[in-house]
Amino acid sequence: MLSFKGRRRKLMQPGLYTELFFLDEATALASGHRPCFECRRTEAASFREGLLRSGHLEGGQSIDALDALAAGEIQSVLSGAMEREAVSPQTLPDGAIYAAGDDAWLKHDGAARRWSFAGYGPRERLHTDGLRLTPRITCEALRAGYKPHLHPSVNT
Repeated sequence: MLSFKGRRRKLMQPGLYTELFFLDEATALASGHRPCFECRRTEAASFREGLLRSGHLEGGQSIDALDALAAGEIQSVLSGAMEREAVSPQTLPDGAIYAAGDDAWLKHDGAARRWSFAGYGPRERLHTDGLRLTPRITCEALRAGYKPHLHPSVNT
């Protein structure tokens, strides 16, 4: 969110959390982030409920456990300790992002949309293979019904 309860703060303050800006929520999720429990409580609770329904988060387990799984996967890939998982994009849930060729693609309504800084391209046929960019645990929340907020270009 770009505004919350009228708060104003200086960006990128040392020692505090880093403000990050993404094209949309699907992009943030693919980067290992999740909805914030302070400024997006309803969405965060829905995300957590999706994980509970999927069986990937237990009732008494904190959201920190989820953060560790998603961040751990991203960090393992970035450090070279783990390769991105090869997948058939047909098996990914809507809202997941995958790589094919030199591009990133959003799976949306059973089709592929090329990702760019300006938004998503037109509907195209899903690729036969790709590399999963959205962390596995996040894909489980999507599969269990969590619906991320998407850039308006998906409606064109």
